Amino acid sequence: MLEKLKRIDLKNALGASIRVSLQTKIASTDNGMAVFFDSLFFNDECELIYFISKGEYCGSCQVLPQEFEKFKAVAKAQNLIN
Repeated sequence: MLEKLKRIDLKNALGASIRVSLQTKIASTDNGMAVFFDSLFFNDECELIYFISKGEYCGSCQVLPQEFEKFKAVAKAQNLIN
């Protein structure tokens, strides 16, 4: 089930939406941030998701704990974790 997802919508504590396309590997937000990524890094202590492109940091976002765990499971199923 998790490996078939192509897009996931996340929320942060302020209610902002973060859309992550697992097909095109683009993350974008309502306020205009958009990044391309090759892989992801997860900071479990503060629910931060780091977007990595060609081995370099290119963006990050903090999401709600339940959103964090859901997305981490999806990323793991699709071998996107750095």
